[in-house]
Amino acid sequence: MANLQDIAVFFCQNFPAPLMITSYCIDSRLIEKGGLFFALSGQKTDAHMYLEDVFNKGAVAAVVSNKYTGPSYGLVLIYVEDVLVALQSLAKHQLKNRRSRVIGITGSLGKTTTKEFTKTLLQKKYNVAANPRSYNSQATLPLVILNSDPEADILLLEMGMTNKGELANLVNIAPPEVALITLIGITHVGFFPDGLDGIANAKTEIFSHDCTKLGLYSLDSPCQEKMKTTGKCQKMTFSMVDPSADFHLRQEGKILHLYEKGVYFGKAHWPFQTDHLIPNFLNAFALARIFDVSKEDIEEASQELKLVDLRLQQMEKNGIVFINDAFNAITASIKGALVSLPQPKGAGRKIAVLGAMPDLGSYSDDEHREVGLFALDKVEKLLLLGKECLPIVDVWKEAGKEAIYYECKEKLVADLKALLIPGDVVLLKGARRLSIDQVFEML
Repeated sequence: MANLQDIAVFFCQNFPAPLMITSYCIDSRLIEKGGLFFALSGQKTDAHMYLEDVFNKGAVAAVVSNKYTGPSYGLVLIYVEDVLVALQSLAKHQLKNRRSRVIGITGSLGKTTTKEFTKTLLQKKYNVAANPRSYNSQATLPLVILNSDPEADILLLEMGMTNKGELANLVNIAPPEVALITLIGITHVGFFPDGLDGIANAKTEIFSHDCTKLGLYSLDSPCQEKMKTTGKCQKMTFSMVDPSADFHLRQEGKILHLYEKGVYFGKAHWPFQTDHLIPNFLNAFALARIFDVSKEDIEEASQELKLVDLRLQQMEKNGIVFINDAFNAITASIKGALVSLPQPKGAGRKIAVLGAMPDLGSYSDDEHREVGLFALDKVEKLLLLGKECLPIVDVWKEAGKEAIYYECKEKLVADLKALLIPGDVVLLKGARRLSIDQVFEML
């Protein structure tokens, strides 16, 4: 809890009456009693429209634009020039007064899973606060800081970006003591005319702060020289294939053999059927060892790992198994999901419902073709949503197989419903903005 007086003073305003803030919120639907609401203005809506709504739900105050001239509806209003900047500034200010050690995680693939696995390992020794879900943006990451336990030993922050400079801003808000880049890949490459180099320049901003003592990166990733040389911090490495890395992992069935600086450290247990998420555990192992989590605790915690929502979640309806992996979609994650599909029962078939991979720019056609080629012998039926998927249709046509492209999700669902039979296994995979997970609910 925080005193509203202190927050008002931070924004150079005065509010003499004692009021305690219980939580912070930017979504009027999620406001809680005693909450402070930040009225952000976006492309789709202006949150100042919901001030009366948040008051009725129990909010006591709101940070609003100094251009707002409407009623307070009973809320204490704190006027600022830019509500987003105010949110970020308050988070930065409050974090400076805490003892929590900050870990920052970014990358093109595996950020959220790495964060969740790391949290599981670190919790054996520490009180850990972390982003819920993928709250990793310019608005949601400051919110995570404000709502996190101020007494946490470690604040574990997933940091996302779409454009250059965004990570640097997040790092300025929450300078990480230790920073890790999972992998560099072509996600959002459409925003970077210089391709992977541009993405690497943006991702390595996580190593740029003077307070960062250690940076970790993968020897299995492109742009290693950029990761090695950016920032003043010490660097360590991890790799699935190169045993010379500081942290290495060798798989033997469901046993993961762990190595630290070339020396056998111990084992972990892999609790999932799919193996393509194992590199995320290697990331977590590296961070756990940086923070001195013991061999015994790591082995025990490995059996407690859980997948995040919309990540290979298995559901069943009318004798049909659905694998909901609609958390994100890039080439590597689609391949991993395709190879992890369980075997159908009886006369059942493997069917994939794939959404387009957006924001790939000039890489888009090649990446979608690669997915199409990979899927040829992995599934019998392929239903596609989004115009970027048209190269997949071409690949399947050239191979004498039919992949069906849809512009409308409702039509896709209707056709899928008509072709399904008991025993089928259906993969749902696509960019989050396409909400491919809704297909299951719509059937």
